[in-house]
Amino acid sequence: MVGYIVSILVLVVAFELFARVPVWVAGRPPWPGRARGHGVRTRATRRRSHVDVRGADVHLLSLELSRLAALVQAAHGTRQPGAHLRVEASLLAYDDVLLECCRRLDLPTPCSRGPLSNARRLDLEMTLTDQGVRW
Repeated sequence: MVGYIVSILVLVVAFELFARVPVWVAGRPPWPGRARGHGVRTRATRRRSHVDVRGADVHLLSLELSRLAALVQAAHGTRQPGAHLRVEASLLAYDDVLLECCRRLDLPTPCSRGPLSNARRLDLEMTLTDQGVRW
């Protein structure tokens, strides 16, 4: 019985150690907060922090816009209880991503958050389309 428990314990410890080997190789601490050098910037992170990711951020935001636009369309077509709440929530999320995309492109935004009117939303969509953002 004791041998069985010891063998299971050894297997669990070995699994934990082998599961963390790729993390050690990548240079991240295996246990957050416990490893030596936790929070220290390495050469690789310094190199990555100087890269301009503005284009990549805008691309990811445009993908999020297309996902949320499909969600708004799907919420408009349902006849389930509370559909208007899903539409409002989807539109609020869409507006937040739209405003964030404008901020990333240094375009003037009407407000920091909140639901936009249909006219203001259309105006921001046309401005982003003029800047080359597609979704």
